[in-house]
Amino acid sequence: MTEDPEDPSSPEDDHARATELVRSKLRTVRGLDPDKATRRLVGLLARRGFSPSTAYSVVKSELSAADLG
Repeated sequence: MTEDPEDPSSPEDDHARATELVRSKLRTVRGLDPDKATRRLVGLLARRGFSPSTAYSVVKSELSAADLG
């Protein structure tokens, strides 16, 4: 996420928050093309301030775990 001196979050914290967000939104992308689902979920995380590498890795692992990607 973006650097905020009042919010000293670690990469593990960011990864956990991103995972929670993706899991809560997986239901909305069921039935979509895997590429489209990936784009939507990565976009969601990007809008929330997560780094591209965190967003993409979380989305890919969660889609795989849910057998959607």
